[in-house]
Amino acid sequence: MTTQTKPDNATHWSTRSMAEAAGISATSVRRIWKAHGLKPHLAIPRSLYTDISFMDEHG
Repeated sequence: MTTQTKPDNATHWSTRSMAEAAGISATSVRRIWKAHGLKPHLAIPRSLYTDISFMDEHG
């Protein structure tokens, strides 16, 4: 869910919003994300990968 969807009202999942959507605690979300190396707040939106000017500036 973290990598395949995004919340309706934000650019990325927070531990609280993911916990609410998944029906688990925020602590469980933190543990799962840590175990899988997920950091949604650091992800670059896919639309930027196709933006040539962004890629020129950011490699």
